[in-house]
Amino acid sequence: MRRVALIIAAFALLAPVASFAQVPAPQPATAPAARPVKDKKVCKAEEETGSRLGRKTICRTQAEWDELSYRQRQEIERKSRLAPSVPSGG
Repeated sequence: MRRVALIIAAFALLAPVASFAQVPAPQPATAPAARPVKDKKVCKAEEETGSRLGRKTICRTQAEWDELSYRQRQEIERKSRLAPSVPSGG
């Protein structure tokens, strides 16, 4: 009878260890929640129309410069599609 009691006590003590061993190891933490990254400012000097010496420095983020370039390119393409075709002189 004492032997049965020892076996039951041993299982009682080992049961939490066995269930702990079945739990998968935690995965390494990934990068923390992405914070918005500040784009680096890019400054460009633009000539003022009608002045040889006039120059204005404009600073924007790279994303803003890319968006401005994209919009200007779209506008040029739109105008070239709408422009009437000019017959070549011959």
